Amino acid sequence: MSDSNIVNKIISSAKEKGEKVLAEAQKKHDELLKEKMTRLENEINEQLELEKKHVNEKIQQQLSSLRLAEKNKTQRLKRELLEKVYEDAWKRLSDEDYRKYLEAQLKEHASPGDEIIVSLKEYDRFKNEFKDLLDKYKVKLSTEKGRFKAGFVIPKGNIRYNCTLDQSFRRVIEENEPEAARMLFQE
Repeated sequence: MSDSNIVNKIISSAKEKGEKVLAEAQKKHDELLKEKMTRLENEINEQLELEKKHVNEKIQQQLSSLRLAEKNKTQRLKRELLEKVYEDAWKRLSDEDYRKYLEAQLKEHASPGDEIIVSLKEYDRFKNEFKDLLDKYKVKLSTEKGRFKAGFVIPKGNIRYNCTLDQSFRRVIEENEPEAARMLFQE
C-alpha cells in the first residue's frame, strides 16, 4: 500500500468519524433547540394566558364598578322621585286635615297643664289659628322651639312624645316605600 492510500484511508476514516460526530452534535443541537423552543412556546402561552386573565379581571372589575355606579344613580333618582311624591303630599295637606291630625294627637297624648313644643315657623299659627285646640286640651305653648315642619312634641319628664307630622310622614314612608317603589318602578 502506498503512503497516499494510507493517508487517504486515515483521512477518510477521520472524515467519517468527524461527520458522525457532527451528525450526532447536530442531532443533539436539534433536539435541544426543539426542547427549548417548546419550553419557550409554553412559557409564552402561559404568560399570554396570565395576561388575558388579568385583562379579563380588570374588565370585570370595571364592569362591576360601572354597574354599581349605575345602580346607585338609579337608586338615587328613585329616592328623589319618591321624595318628590312625599313633598307633594305635604303640599296637598289641607288645613282641615292638619287640624284633625293635631286634635287626634292632643287627645291621645296631652294632659291638662302640658307644654307643647312647636316649630318657630308654626308658633304664631298655634297661638292664633289653633288657640281653641290648646284651650280645649288645656295645654300651653313652650318657649322652646322645635326643628320640624309641623305638629308638636310633648315633653313629659325623660319622655318626649313626638307628635310631629314629620314623624308621622316618616313612619308612613317607611311602611309604604317598598310598595310605592314597586308600583312606580315596576321592580
